[in-house]
Amino acid sequence: MKAQILFGYPAAAICLALTASAHSRPLSSFLKSLHIRGNQSPLTDPPNIAMPPTNDDKSSPEMSAGIIISDVMGKTQDIAIFSGLTRDIDSVSERLDDASQNATVLAPDNGAMRSLPRKPWEDPKEYNALGENAYKGEAGEDRAHRNMRRFVEAHIVPESPWTEHHKVQTLNGNTIWYESKGGKKMVCLVIQPGNIEVLSIADKVGNGEVWILKNVTIPQLARYPVSSTPRSTDIIFLNLAFPFQLEASKILVLQSSIDKPHTARPDQYQQPHPLDHLTAMTTDGQDLLICYTCGTQFDVPLQFGSPLKGCRICEDPRQYVPPGGQVWTTLGQLKGKHENFFEQDPTNEKISFITTEPKCGIGERAILLQTPNGNVLWDLIAFIDQKTIDFITSKGGLSAIVISHPHFYTTHLEWARIFNCPVYVAAEDSQWLNRADHLNARRLIEGPTETIVPDVTAVKVGGHFDGSMVLHWDKKLFIADSMYTVPSAQTPSPRQSGTSSYSFMWSIPNMIPLPPSKIHDIWKALQPLEFEATYGGFTGQDVRGSDVKKRVLESMQIQVKSSGHPEHSLLLEKVT
Repeated sequence: MKAQILFGYPAAAICLALTASAHSRPLSSFLKSLHIRGNQSPLTDPPNIAMPPTNDDKSSPEMSAGIIISDVMGKTQDIAIFSGLTRDIDSVSERLDDASQNATVLAPDNGAMRSLPRKPWEDPKEYNALGENAYKGEAGEDRAHRNMRRFVEAHIVPESPWTEHHKVQTLNGNTIWYESKGGKKMVCLVIQPGNIEVLSIADKVGNGEVWILKNVTIPQLARYPVSSTPRSTDIIFLNLAFPFQLEASKILVLQSSIDKPHTARPDQYQQPHPLDHLTAMTTDGQDLLICYTCGTQFDVPLQFGSPLKGCRICEDPRQYVPPGGQVWTTLGQLKGKHENFFEQDPTNEKISFITTEPKCGIGERAILLQTPNGNVLWDLIAFIDQKTIDFITSKGGLSAIVISHPHFYTTHLEWARIFNCPVYVAAEDSQWLNRADHLNARRLIEGPTETIVPDVTAVKVGGHFDGSMVLHWDKKLFIADSMYTVPSAQTPSPRQSGTSSYSFMWSIPNMIPLPPSKIHDIWKALQPLEFEATYGGFTGQDVRGSDVKKRVLESMQIQVKSSGHPEHSLLLEKVT
């Protein structure tokens, strides 16, 4: 797993000055932060990189004193979309970067942001008054700047700690407070009250807290009953910055601090609201950010501009961040520039290998198993296109996908959606999943083994990750890098004594071996299995022969003994 060093010129300026006294930057530069579609100009291939490395300066003395909000916002994956917007609003980013100014960030989660019916800078009143050119020209740019700033600032409380029932004004002037209900905090608006669930407090740091909200619908009117003008007693839906339409059937009885609520019936509402004609803001899986180094896909759309501050898979000590910094792409960017290839196993026509060229991600292969009880895809590559869909469909489609460990999670929900099949992953590694499963496609394997289809069994061996798995079928063991096939595995017989076939690593690229106890645990999981071939995670890592199981144990014993444990109990194990 060699690093592919990638450098890219930064994208065109995406920061936006939205302070009241500052001069606006061109809307075109702001739109680039939300709609980067064109090719970047990397110093080296590939040209399909959507987002070059970020280069945030954290050198000021105030920030070095301790952890502050700006340090943690970009690392909280559930709010990555909103976090990216805060970096584009100078008045907000500067405050969160200032250790002397406390704040409570009310960050809508990614699901809430993706559910917005329009872009955050769009105001339906301005569309109604000005038409489709509402945000074109110098005046339009100013309107967009103002609206986006209002949206983001409405989610920032300029104090922390923030006590229950204490009414405060957000940076854009909305008065809100929170109270506990049923053990959960609810953020409410005083003038136009609405219950907004706080899912969690993600971080508490030196200059404040980051709260994750279930949605963004707190203040502004959605629509009014025909019979009256808005009153404090009306049931209304609110948004932090400007109106968003909600269906009348979703009207709830909201708490009011002024009058007893009035419940409006759906038939009291006027004809379709002017907001209805606007295009919904939706995000296709083709447009979600993918880490170019490891292939992991995140629930962060490309149109939301500033990329994540980092890929948590690559930042983990088992992986690495390239010297040039984190680089981002999307499935849409990869199409036409990458291609998948298919190779049949020379010894078994029911086994096919799928790889991507040029390499995207770690460089692993997916392995298609055509079994009498249904096809199973073992491990995944990030890139998928129509050619790949057609190939797998021609073989009978998929009954299931099984992924060995988090390094190969890649774009698994896209694969599951396309082939309408479940994806099996170890429950122990579920914290490394990076997308919400709206399809209910994931199956978490809780026990030590799981039958995927008859005669195909996933077996947990641990080690590399707590839930690292192998797949057993027809006396074959598909090992990914739970056991890493080394070059000497291909040494022809007769092999000298002490020649290893596999290594057992906590980190393969960083060459950190597993301790003997973890290696022994792998053997205990494999001991009951019969196998005469292993298939590693990469091309050329196939080992066959009646002595393969013996070679696995010998390799374990060689590594344990060489690491200075000549009396470890693993050395007493034998193949039975």
